[in-house]
Amino acid sequence: MHGFGANRADPTTGLLGLARDLRDRDFGLLLFDMRSSGDSTGETNSAGFYERFDLLGALDYLTERGADRRRTGVLGHSMGGAVALMACSAPDTAAAVVADSSFADLWLMIRQAQKGAGRALILANPGMSAIARLVYGVEIGEVSPAKSLAMSESPVLIIHGAEDRIVPLAHAKLLAKAAGLDIGEPEQPTDNLWIVPGAGHLEAYRTARDEYVTRVTAFFDRHLVAGARLALPGREN
Repeated sequence: MHGFGANRADPTTGLLGLARDLRDRDFGLLLFDMRSSGDSTGETNSAGFYERFDLLGALDYLTERGADRRRTGVLGHSMGGAVALMACSAPDTAAAVVADSSFADLWLMIRQAQKGAGRALILANPGMSAIARLVYGVEIGEVSPAKSLAMSESPVLIIHGAEDRIVPLAHAKLLAKAAGLDIGEPEQPTDNLWIVPGAGHLEAYRTARDEYVTRVTAFFDRHLVAGARLALPGREN
């Protein structure tokens, strides 16, 4: 799943290259554009609030074509990672989630953007919340992957660039804490948390391609239930 303002073929993230690498590891993939992105219709991006239903619809589509939810993992980037963490916190939605460069909480992102010259805009937060609710039907407080993770039992792998200036590293640490992970020393990667040295926002794959693919593949191999491969029309088993 792509990030804010991008699409399923996002060259900045390298989504098509990543898809190819995972396909070479025998994964079947579905890439799609969330609402108001790429080839999908819509005029408003809700920062993840409504995009959750786009992912749920995509998972339903796969299920209708014979996919087993126990063998289905979700890989999301930036806002796509936030969407994945929120949507897949419910039981039996997907077997495992990889969130790359996800934010932990939308209000935290807003407050961080209001630092310095934008600090005076903090006074507008109540009005901002009301406008989002009345005009767009968006509850900003509900866009919180960290809150979703705290109530989720789904296995997660959190990936974040150590030099991310768009979604600060603190968000990855909050997500890890919400998931009950032992953060320890961030520079020492674990099976569920990988802070990528030298990588900025959405640069983990392009910074450490081989390790990225190896880690994601190993994570999904651990948590997706083994069984018969999905048979799609026009494709051999």
